Amino acid sequence: MLEDDEAEDGSINFGESFIDPYSVSIERQRMNLDPERGRRYVYELLHGHDVQCYNIIRMYPPVYIQLCEKLKDDYQLKETDNVSIEESVAIFLNVCAQNATQRYVGKIFGLS
Repeated sequence: MLEDDEAEDGSINFGESFIDPYSVSIERQRMNLDPERGRRYVYELLHGHDVQCYNIIRMYPPVYIQLCEKLKDDYQLKETDNVSIEESVAIFLNVCAQNATQRYVGKIFGLS
């Protein structure tokens, strides 16, 4: 006697039990539960120990601040609604200096 899902030729019929992953609608949730997380992280980098700042973004705080000012004044880098210039530059430098993944940077800076 054959089971319900097994055909006569021995193949298995998945029928209704197969769910197309592209047809399922899942409501996306923002990972950013704390919109100030990135700003606080940059603040702690700049106002904490200089060596910690250097180890993470490979710049000492005064040099980092000068870089942000130069990008803002000379190259018209602008902040977005959610991310300041200092955060943007810190994210970029973190990725370059640490070879950080998008997932890691998103978690550290509170961005999705």
